[in-house]
Amino acid sequence: MNRLIYLRRMWVALLGISSLAGTARLAWGAQDVPPSFFGQHFFRPDIPWPAVSFTSLRLWGAGTYWTDINTAEGQYDWTHLDLFLDLARAHNVDLLYTFGATPRWASLRPNEPWEDHPLGGGGAAPPRDMRYWDDFVRAIATHNKKHGGRIKYWEIWNEWNAREYWTGDTATMVTMAQHAYRIIKSIDPNALVLAPDAASDAIANATEADNWVADYTNRFLSAGGGNYADVITFHGYRHRPEDINSMVNAIRVVMAANGQSAKPLWDTEGSWGQNFELPDLDEQAAYVARSYLLHGSKGVERFYWYGWDGYDESKPRNDWGTLWDPRRGGIQKSGIAYREVYQWLVGATMTSHCAVQSDGTTWICGLSRPGGYEAQAIWNTAGNVSIRAPSRFRQYRNVDGNSVAIRSGGSVTIGMKPILLETQASEAALQVSPLAPRLYPNPWRADKHAGTLITFDQLTGNVTVKLFTVSGHLVKTLSTSSPSTTWDLTNDAGDPVASGLYLYLLTNDQGQKVRGKLAVIR
Repeated sequence: MNRLIYLRRMWVALLGISSLAGTARLAWGAQDVPPSFFGQHFFRPDIPWPAVSFTSLRLWGAGTYWTDINTAEGQYDWTHLDLFLDLARAHNVDLLYTFGATPRWASLRPNEPWEDHPLGGGGAAPPRDMRYWDDFVRAIATHNKKHGGRIKYWEIWNEWNAREYWTGDTATMVTMAQHAYRIIKSIDPNALVLAPDAASDAIANATEADNWVADYTNRFLSAGGGNYADVITFHGYRHRPEDINSMVNAIRVVMAANGQSAKPLWDTEGSWGQNFELPDLDEQAAYVARSYLLHGSKGVERFYWYGWDGYDESKPRNDWGTLWDPRRGGIQKSGIAYREVYQWLVGATMTSHCAVQSDGTTWICGLSRPGGYEAQAIWNTAGNVSIRAPSRFRQYRNVDGNSVAIRSGGSVTIGMKPILLETQASEAALQVSPLAPRLYPNPWRADKHAGTLITFDQLTGNVTVKLFTVSGHLVKTLSTSSPSTTWDLTNDAGDPVASGLYLYLLTNDQGQKVRGKLAVIR
């Protein structure tokens, strides 16, 4: 068959299949993709703040381990943690703190080899006295509240299925979760406690990786751990981004079997892994974009990339998922891809899942925005192939940050790096005045939106947001130069606000203003 005719027929078939791909659960239902979907890891508080958008930063590998802070019984060094608390407040992001790394003085097996930290052994063992654990959880939660309360999420342990991080048993992990849940909630009732995460990076075979992560998720939940977790978590390191589908499926089976299906599922750490495993910069960019598209498609409500500044000067082969590297000129192709896919997704509605098509290598995801905007993210895992785009698509964007016009009936090339086919309405839909921000969810309801912040999105320039009671009392002031900012439903003192109607006033650096109302229902 003539290759061009074949490709035309294939494209028609692909469009037909993709229209049927949205029957299962998407991450946000019929809602817009929120900025909170994009999480990040940032390890060095002394370098420039990341030049990409995200609303939540996870603290792991950043000098904030249990052993870094709790230097002896009853003694705490908050210096490094406070750097991140201050940065989070300055840039209006929330923090996810992950517990792990038992101090040697508190360890059940202080001489057990542990190479992940220069302070020595015992870090993967549980504490020899649960009192040490309780004291640390209480101390850090109290310190966080006094320091502005930027830590909103608390993950019980890092990668407890790997002996590198945990050599205890399931019963002890559940007991630690029970104690931490009680203590944290007593200090901050609005905090979310996350289950300990399981990781897959040590196993190459996708099925084995799925089973390993699902098994440890089941161990925790079947032992009663679900009673002490508001969110279920995992670490989605995969050799192919597309393999995240089978892993999420395996975890959801376990969640359902343990009565936990209604809870959010977050990937709190993932990337292609160590950079030497995927050295090609274009393949790295492709991996980032496909990962976020596929996570959202599979109903994962947050995905924390590992990491923005993942390079290691002292151990070059220990670089992880690096989006920014000063040795290579700063932001990498992968960082630009992250920035672009953020713009593709945030504020858009995923109208259909990312689904593989009949050729076995082409993937399509459907998106829409108000005003008649329609888009399809599309890529081919086998390599470059030329297709003819349907006439309604007038341009496409690529992960390198470029927009390319499509002549009517013209051909486009798809490959491992996704492109976003767009209708002509794209410019009007994507370029929003700072005086017409998007606000969601509104109303905010505790029974539907627990763990979700109220987001003011599609902002440009420097914007100040002031929130008032209906009687005119100032409740909260937010400032941002980013495309979005979030309100954590607290006042300037860090206390949760009550149910009610609130007024907001947005002002940009040119003195233009916009006013509106929002409701909080607890």
